[in-house]
Amino acid sequence: MRHPIAVLGLAAVLTLSLGHAALAAEQHEAMGNQDMFQTMDHNKDGVLTKDEFAGTPMAQDFDTYDRNHDGKVTRQEFDATARMPRTDMPGM
Repeated sequence: MRHPIAVLGLAAVLTLSLGHAALAAEQHEAMGNQDMFQTMDHNKDGVLTKDEFAGTPMAQDFDTYDRNHDGKVTRQEFDATARMPRTDMPGM
């Protein structure tokens, strides 16, 4: 009778551990995106232009990142697009 309870307890611990790992990965991704955004923002005005995208591996994706098509990519647009699965991006 003790074995089913032990198995359920182990399953609960594993589920919590996996949830924590996913949260940690999401936080790490957000930190990486922040560093990338800041590095690309050459004039430090808080937005990225097509010129600032030029020469990066994402240069061809500027229009995808510029979600409202105003010619600049805000922090929010950058983060939201960076979280998209690559297969959801045009041309992928």
